[in-house]
Amino acid sequence: ITVRASEDTASRSVEFSVIDNGIGMAPAILEGLFQVESSFSSKGTHHEKGSGIGLKICRDFVQLNKGSIRAESREGIGSVFTVRIPSAGF
Repeated sequence: ITVRASEDTASRSVEFSVIDNGIGMAPAILEGLFQVESSFSSKGTHHEKGSGIGLKICRDFVQLNKGSIRAESREGIGSVFTVRIPSAGF
């Protein structure tokens, strides 16, 4: 896992990315990843079971802080989850 952070002074925001080289996700799964009505869970790299709710909770916290969250993924390669929130000094 790699975590990156950067500040964009022009948009007065901070961006955090979490990058993994896990199992990745198919495009159909990625489309519904943050939707409340979607409930999907798969086994992780070490066959651990998830509930599928963690990213939805992250989405809610990010939105409460006037930010955005997005995910990119490729099966067999990994995923990138990026959060952008306003800087503290806005």
